[in-house]
This record gives sequence, structure tokens and C-alpha cells, in this order.
Amino acid sequence: MAYCAPQQLSQCLPKVVPKLTEVLTDTHPKVQSARQTTLQQVVGNVIKKKTPEISALVPTLLMGLTDPNDYTKHSHDILLQTTFIN
Repeated sequence: MAYCAPQQLSQCLPKVVPKLTEVLTDTHPKVQSARQTTLQQVVGNVIKKKTPEISALVPTLLMGLTDPNDYTKHSHDILLQTTFIN
């Protein structure tokens, strides 16, 4: 799914992201690894194609999702400092 066209993939995000968030707190190492890889491929692919201004911020934003206690404020601050051109 992660290799679909960004337009098609973005239409699936409302179904995919909630399922991914269900496993955010899973402590099993294989689940954590799969979660991180999937988030990077799915969310990163759509963001990079549709919003080039924040493509460099994808790793920081994903950390905000996967470890909200430590990275949400930092991710939020970086987004507030971003200037959107398109």
C-alpha cells in the first residue's frame, strides 16, 4: 500500500492511520519496528508528495506520533515555524 500513488494513498489515510495508532503503545519489538516502517512509508510518502515544505520534518513528526510524551511539543513547535508556500 505504501507504494501507491500519493493521491490514492491519501484517500486511505483516514482508515489506515487509526489502525496504526492502535499499536503505538505496543511494547513488542517486532510490532514497534513494523509500526515505524509503515508510518514512514505510508505517511511519509503522502506528505513528501503533497506537502514539500514539511518533507524534511517527516522524521520529527513521526516521532511525535510514536513517542508523544517526549516529541509532541517539539513537533508542534517546528510545524508552527514552517512557512507554507504552496
